[in-house]
Amino acid sequence: MKTTFTVKGVLSDMDGTLIESTPAVEATWAQFAQDYPFISLEDVLKHSHGVRTHENMIRFCKLENPDTIASEAKRFEETILACAKKRQEQGLNGLVILPGVNELLDQLNDNHNNWTIVTSATKVYASAALSISQIKQPESFITSENVVRGKPDPSPFLEGAKVIKQSATDCLVLEDAPSGITAGKAAGAVVIAVLTSYPIDTIKASGPDFIVKDLSSVSAKWTNDHYEITVDAIDI
Repeated sequence: MKTTFTVKGVLSDMDGTLIESTPAVEATWAQFAQDYPFISLEDVLKHSHGVRTHENMIRFCKLENPDTIASEAKRFEETILACAKKRQEQGLNGLVILPGVNELLDQLNDNHNNWTIVTSATKVYASAALSISQIKQPESFITSENVVRGKPDPSPFLEGAKVIKQSATDCLVLEDAPSGITAGKAAGAVVIAVLTSYPIDTIKASGPDFIVKDLSSVSAKWTNDHYEITVDAIDI
């Protein structure tokens, strides 16, 4: 089902939407499970994606001390990057750009002030991940340090809209995780969900406006003061 609509800005998640990081993240959780043997890998892999790292440290590693939470969150993200680099050296997928991303970002960059990234990762991790995957960083973007409440709260996307000087209700959100889809809808944005991380039934239950296999089904053209978005969506 092909549909065209207009928005004044685009807010994109990073991991799972622009970048495939799952193998490195799963390897990192497996390492952390050795230090925290009560962790259920099945549970953590099902529910941790799209949530800020320090919140995952509290929920799954049962940490309470703020300093420990901060240091373990930092170690977790450093381990993801190390695992990604190691996998790439072995000729395996580490952090790679997902299908359609380069093409869509080229189109969005025709007016670079009207799109940005809204990620649950830290600034250090996000900058490194974008560099490794060779994605050009927006001038400013939202990371976990920029908000008090992370996804599924709408705050990250509301802050992202401020970065590009738009109202969230005039923006398109690109997401792969239920927490991010919920956050985008709560912010009042149009939400396109990609099926890169979760099964379609899980994504449907989160209530996005459109579902696509990946971003190769989405295109953007800047005209006057808005993006014309064309999406070839899966019927839901």
